[in-house]
Amino acid sequence: MTTLRLSPSGPDLLNSAGAPFDPGPGARLRLAERTTQIDPTANIIDTTERIVGTSLLASPNATQTIAQLANPNKDLNYRATASLDVFNTLDDTNVDVTLTLQASVDGGTTWANLSYGQHGVSPAVTGAASTDGEHDDAGGYRHIWCARPLTSGAGFGVVAGTTSLMIRATLQADQVGAFADSRNLNGGNFGTFSLVLEECF
Repeated sequence: MTTLRLSPSGPDLLNSAGAPFDPGPGARLRLAERTTQIDPTANIIDTTERIVGTSLLASPNATQTIAQLANPNKDLNYRATASLDVFNTLDDTNVDVTLTLQASVDGGTTWANLSYGQHGVSPAVTGAASTDGEHDDAGGYRHIWCARPLTSGAGFGVVAGTTSLMIRATLQADQVGAFADSRNLNGGNFGTFSLVLEECF
């Protein structure tokens, strides 16, 4: 085990019994976190898988949200999460939304799926059409997320010599009618998307 010190010239860190301090698996070493506000004019969740970024339009690669760590280690562990709020504007119809985490170890040339979460989002109003899409309507809103739990670097595709680990997410709905939508304090409809990548012991 690597000896830990508060500074290069400081004393070794010890546990309460006087033995070398061992943080154990899961203790975080580095964090990459990105939060994106999705354009309210381009926040509809399509029936075709779209990359999440400042836009959910057909070709958002230039606007995609990416969390990245340089020089990952195959012998360390990593975990990742993605989350956002979704609003279903349909009347009496559930919308299934799939949020998928993807990873790249070659600078974004190729992407591999890490995990996905499928969420049923209830209709905005039961028995009557939604007129204003307010957050306090009966149903309509759901916070959705997807996670890849603590996994070895190799499980993320990291090998010796990998210079970058990147993650992103995609969204897809089973029918049109759901939006990435988080009402801010001023009443605007903006989808706030959060992406987190952690490097751990």
